[in-house]
Amino acid sequence: MIEINKNNHMDVWFHIKKQDNTDLDLTDGEVRFVVKTKKGEGRKIIEKSSNNGDITLENPAGGMCIVHLVPEDTENITPKTYVFEVSALVPDGADTKRYTAVVDEFKVLDIVDMSPMN
Repeated sequence: MIEINKNNHMDVWFHIKKQDNTDLDLTDGEVRFVVKTKKGEGRKIIEKSSNNGDITLENPAGGMCIVHLVPEDTENITPKTYVFEVSALVPDGADTKRYTAVVDEFKVLDIVDMSPMN
């Protein structure tokens, strides 16, 4: 589970592995992070990709990546529990294979006060 305070920054590390528990080589691949209102057909409320810099492939050959959450990701959503998924798309010859690495809860916590301190 990821717990984040509303309107905060957070970097979340993921180690993506294949089904045989070996590291998934992310070189030339894409990692995606999606938060939805519920599993299945739920509405997407946060969407990030390594293709646009929202996710850093820290050690691509070793399957390591960092999802960068910023205040704008949570500023307009209601504090409650959602669901998130981390997946990777990697080239395999002429094909692209999809690996779902994590499906879990994404909990947005309310904060007390956002007004500037005097």
